This record gives sequence, C-alpha cells and structure tokens, in this order.
Amino acid sequence: MTKNEKIIAGIIIGAAAGIAAAIFLETDKGKKLLEDLKKLASDTVDDTLKRLASLEKKIKEKAIIDDTDEDITLS
Repeated sequence: MTKNEKIIAGIIIGAAAGIAAAIFLETDKGKKLLEDLKKLASDTVDDTLKRLASLEKKIKEKAIIDDTDEDITLS
C-alpha cells in the first residue's frame, strides 16, 4: 500500500467512524450517554472547584503573610 493509499484509507475509516458515532448519538441510548457524560463533567468540575477552594483555605491558614504582602488567590 502506497503512502497516498494509506492516507485515503485513513480518511475513509475516519469518515466512517464519524458517521457511525453520529448515528449512534441520535439514538435514545446515544442521547442518554451524552446526558450522562454532561452530568459527569459537571459533577467533576463542581468537585474540583470545591477541592481547590478547600486547598486555598488550607494554604492561607498555613501561610504566614505580612500585612504589606499581596494576598494570593487560586482563581
């Protein structure tokens, strides 16, 4: 198989995979999967933000900061 044939085969396989994914995501199972992924991502972001806020609080509690120094925030 030549280099050009490999490139064309890759494009065809990629297009076929994209079409299959699009068809699957239009089914009820695919829509449910997308909802589950969105909820998981949202929960993960919320958990990460809570952990960062907790870490920021712990750092501030442990740090000895002079009144003239600027406050350090994690945002």
